[in-house]
Amino acid sequence: LGVTKAFVLTDLIDKYEYHRMRGQLVEKKWFFYKREEMEKNWLMSSAIQRATLTSLRDDYGLIFFEKRGNVPQKNYYSINEKKLQELFEHLLEVEQKGQYEE
Repeated sequence: LGVTKAFVLTDLIDKYEYHRMRGQLVEKKWFFYKREEMEKNWLMSSAIQRATLTSLRDDYGLIFFEKRGNVPQKNYYSINEKKLQELFEHLLEVEQKGQYEE
């Protein structure tokens, strides 16, 4: 994944868990995250944010996102728990074999 994608994914998982624990997920899986809040928390430009989020969705299948609501639409995000579990299992297997990719 790399440092940037891992950092963003970790923050999205944290946000997901925050809303899940409070029963605030929309349709039991979606949460809202403002672009401005991402910029503040992640300290990266909106272009890098978009590229990172798109890669996590399209290249790795780890997240979902979509625009919802009226104008202006809001960005909603969800974690692909199945893909995340597969990633963790792969990383555990790699660690056990001592085969890290650098």
